[in-house]
Amino acid sequence: MAVVGEPLNPSVLDRIRALTDWPPAPERVSPDGNWVHTYRIWTCHGFTDRGNSNPGVIRIERVAGAAEQFFTLNVRQRVVHVGDIVHELRARIECRNDRLASPQKWSLTSRFFESNGKEREGLVVQEQGRCRDERVVRTINGRAREMTVSAQTTADWCLFEALQRWPLRRGESPAFDVLEGLSVHRPGHRITYRGQETIERSGKPLKLHRFSQLGQGMLPYDYWLDDARRLVLAATLSRVYILDPQAENKVRWRRRSRARKEK
Repeated sequence: MAVVGEPLNPSVLDRIRALTDWPPAPERVSPDGNWVHTYRIWTCHGFTDRGNSNPGVIRIERVAGAAEQFFTLNVRQRVVHVGDIVHELRARIECRNDRLASPQKWSLTSRFFESNGKEREGLVVQEQGRCRDERVVRTINGRAREMTVSAQTTADWCLFEALQRWPLRRGESPAFDVLEGLSVHRPGHRITYRGQETIERSGKPLKLHRFSQLGQGMLPYDYWLDDARRLVLAATLSRVYILDPQAENKVRWRRRSRARKEK
C-alpha cells in the first residue's frame, strides 16, 4: 500500500492509472461556440492502489447566445454519498461573455435520490439568483437573500468555461470573487498561468497548459488545458475532474447489498 506523497497532477494521475484518454478535439468547435464537456469526478484517499473512487459526474453545456456578449451554461452534477444517496444539482446560468464568464442570472435546483432512484421528499431546494451592480440577490424556496460582491465576480462552474478562452500569457490576474456552487461568497481570488507542462502517455509526450487559482475560503485549484484549449483536468486537494465522455458508466451508483456480499 503506497502513499501518493505529492500533489495530484497529470503525471501522478497517469502513474496511478486514474487518467483515461480524453476524446480527440472536434475540428470545428471553438471555446466560444457550442459544446458539451462531461467530467468524471475522482477522489484520492492518499494511496496509489486502494481507497480511490469515482463518486460522481459533472456535465457542462455551453450554448452561445443570440447576442455575442452573452451565453448560457447548463450544468448537471451528480455525486454518490454514504448509503448510495445521490445528490443532484442542476443549474442554468446566463453568463456575460467576458473574461470571467460572469453570471448574470441563474436557476439552481438541488435534489436527493435513494439508491433505487426514488427522490427523497422534503429536501428539494430551488433557487433563483441574479448578480448586478455588485449585489447578488438569491431567492431560495421563496425567500430572498442579498450579499455584496466585487464588480469582478464569477462562479466555480463558470471558470471551467472561462479558462478555455484565457490568453496563454504568464502572469497573475486581477482579483475577483467566486460564488462557490452559485451560493457561497469567496472573495479575493486570482488565477495565474504557469506555462506548459509535458507528460508522457503511452510513450508519447503530451503538452498541457496549466493555470493555478488561489483565494479566500476555497482550496487551491490547478487546471490543465490541451492545445485545443479544452479544459481536460482540474484538481483541488484530493478531488480531480477528468474530461471523460464515459464518466456516467464509471460511477458505481449502487453498491451490492450486504446480503449479496455475504453470499
